[in-house]
Amino acid sequence: MSTLLWTGCATPPPTTGSLPEAVSPAQPGTVPTPPVDPQTQEQAYEHNRSGMMKMAMARFDEAIVDFQMAAEMMEDYTILDRPLVYTPVFMIAWAYEKLGDGVNACKTYQRFLDLAPGALAEPSKVSHARDYLDRCRG
Repeated sequence: MSTLLWTGCATPPPTTGSLPEAVSPAQPGTVPTPPVDPQTQEQAYEHNRSGMMKMAMARFDEAIVDFQMAAEMMEDYTILDRPLVYTPVFMIAWAYEKLGDGVNACKTYQRFLDLAPGALAEPSKVSHARDYLDRCRG
């Protein structure tokens, strides 16, 4: 199943994932680590996981709903200790891109970049978002 989920993506998911301990609100380009309710984190992760499965099945409209629910529960890069490289806000933008909805893709890629925590953001995702936004402006 993991092969299906990640086909066509530039980078496979890591086997583990968490924010480094050095992350604090005082550091530019990082995401503060607010107290995390484990139940909310689990629900957000499950919505994100469900969205990934729907993306793999080209059910982009349904995937957007799952990713939006995950993002409302926990912003990008705050679902800790899970194999989560494809963050909800990035995935919302990518689903809009797949649907051909350039207006919403542009808005959501910009939101992703606004949330991306500097060095913690995966460079290929940041690059894709910037390249897409350049096409929006051009």
